[in-house]
Amino acid sequence: MAAPHFLLHAAPVTDIGRAARRAPIGVLLLLALSGCAKDDGSVGVDPTESASASTTPSESPAATCDEPSQTKIELVAKNVHFNVRCLVVPAGKPFTVAFENKDFTNHNFSIYTLDFASKFTGDIAYPEEKFSYKVPALETGQYLFQCDIHPADMSGPLIVQ
Repeated sequence: MAAPHFLLHAAPVTDIGRAARRAPIGVLLLLALSGCAKDDGSVGVDPTESASASTTPSESPAATCDEPSQTKIELVAKNVHFNVRCLVVPAGKPFTVAFENKDFTNHNFSIYTLDFASKFTGDIAYPEEKFSYKVPALETGQYLFQCDIHPADMSGPLIVQ
């Protein structure tokens, strides 16, 4: 069976590597910069252009959530993730979070404003431990819920409406 045509023209990786090691540093730098060249042959960003996105929103977009608003939430921690990605609770009413840690590590449940002011911090739940967190009423708005131990993997929007 014949090799595909694109393989017939390709140099082995070892040959490319050897050629790159023998090339003068100036040639390598020019090759790297050529990937940054603009259509007019210049390199870089014009002083009138921005290197970042040209538009920046004045406000963060509103979070949306398909979960129904409820005063009793069942939250499970497993494999360093929560079983839900977002929560919705009614404004002006306290609510309960039945929290179960089905994981191999400790977790908790906390709520913060979008500027990271703490609104509620739950006790640490050890593996296989259950808690019933009683959360005081929150004002209408958007908040963040998270596990303070694993915030990068266990967090999401909390919408109060």
